[in-house]
Amino acid sequence: MQITIKELVHYCHKIIAKLKREKLKELQTNFYMAIGTEHWDNVQSIKNPEIYVGSVYDEIEFIQSVLNDSDGIFPIMYFDYVAAILKAISYERNPANKELSQKTFFMPFQNKKMQITTAQLVMCFKKMMDVLRESDTMEINILTDRYIFIPASRWDPCQYIDNPLPDVGSLHQEITALRRLYKPNNAPCTFEDFNRVSHVFMAIREVLCPS
Repeated sequence: MQITIKELVHYCHKIIAKLKREKLKELQTNFYMAIGTEHWDNVQSIKNPEIYVGSVYDEIEFIQSVLNDSDGIFPIMYFDYVAAILKAISYERNPANKELSQKTFFMPFQNKKMQITTAQLVMCFKKMMDVLRESDTMEINILTDRYIFIPASRWDPCQYIDNPLPDVGSLHQEITALRRLYKPNNAPCTFEDFNRVSHVFMAIREVLCPS
């Protein structure tokens, strides 16, 4: 399964256009859960998942520190950080989650804003595409189809206890769905597409920098 840098650039432009239309707000979701990409091909990871718990707030700070450094190199591992931010945006802006409330995976005890701007995401995507171009390839071969993930709706530990098994998705299906944003359809981007792009970014990071 292949995806080209040209396609990825187009999807990034679509995401930015969506955010400019609907305005990127301060994020409320702090703690997130993920399954490491190195476990995606392991069937046992579905039954006995190794859960990584991260902080959206920390990921934003890491990314902003690189963006604020004019000579800063954008590490490939930061693709995962951008993926976490896109997942949080997708979850919070999904109309199905209008009942978003202060739960344990939010961060009311911090006096700092969890804010990343649209302009910073533009810079992020540009640096990410530069990293891909420097890999001397115009297309990336993704060898695995399956990916394993914890839906954002279960990032709250209380929700996860009730449903501890991760979900399984298909990268082939996600890329196929994303291609409707591309020529000739050029369909509008949805917040669910943010989620799809996040999984593709994680798969690419595993290809370029195996865990």
